[in-house]
Amino acid sequence: MVLLGSFCAHAQEDAQFTAGPYLLDVTADSAVVAFSLDRPLIARVRIADGPAWREFASSQPTTFHFVQV
Repeated sequence: MVLLGSFCAHAQEDAQFTAGPYLLDVTADSAVVAFSLDRPLIARVRIADGPAWREFASSQPTTFHFVQV
């Protein structure tokens, strides 16, 4: 699995990272993308999957995110 992606805070273009993003629990076919934001938001992680993009989102608005991809 190759992770090429973008990270965005839902509906808040001016949100800032306070930590990360970085990868945790990396396996051959998954990883957890971890990061912190300066305000509580739902965050989305997009990764390239061949020619398509896949999107994963955090489940709750928070400042700390651990998104399984």
